[in-house]
Amino acid sequence: MLGYPECCIRFFRQRNDWNRFSFLAEIHRASLGRPRHWLCNPLTKDRTYSYIYHMPCRWDCSATRELAGRLRSEVARREPELVRQVDRHLRLPALVFYERKHFVLDGTLQGNRIEYRAVHHPDADPEGRALQQRLARGDALELEGDTVRVFHQGEELDRIQARSEGFAPEHPFLIQFDQD
Repeated sequence: MLGYPECCIRFFRQRNDWNRFSFLAEIHRASLGRPRHWLCNPLTKDRTYSYIYHMPCRWDCSATRELAGRLRSEVARREPELVRQVDRHLRLPALVFYERKHFVLDGTLQGNRIEYRAVHHPDADPEGRALQQRLARGDALELEGDTVRVFHQGEELDRIQARSEGFAPEHPFLIQFDQD
């Protein structure tokens, strides 16, 4: 009824088990070797900066791109400045631990490193807010396995270890949605 693509509904039904999977990491695995289209970015879906509210089955899902593109076109006719802002935010790099704990960084992704000027946590989760403050002290981060190293002017300030056990296991990855 909400118009979500059938392929995304199927994937959600198979993989949305927070006791066993990190759903965003499952999408990421299913998308390896494929483009990461910015219209398929669900990371800010709980805030203004998104054209979708569902989780896509892949970062390049054509049905999601089509759905998001239609909404974007309608919004652009009425609020072109909002569309410029949403488009910009959907293309920013992100550090993802799991669905409720991810960070959008105003910066540049190069391999396993993001150099950044600001950190945004698009969720109200208190643990995420505390982690956002730790990340905000830095200007770069590197992901090494399940460890995030935070740097400021080349000096390591902090190490953040992902949780791999219990509810909502964390499987961190870096991503930037950039395909047109």
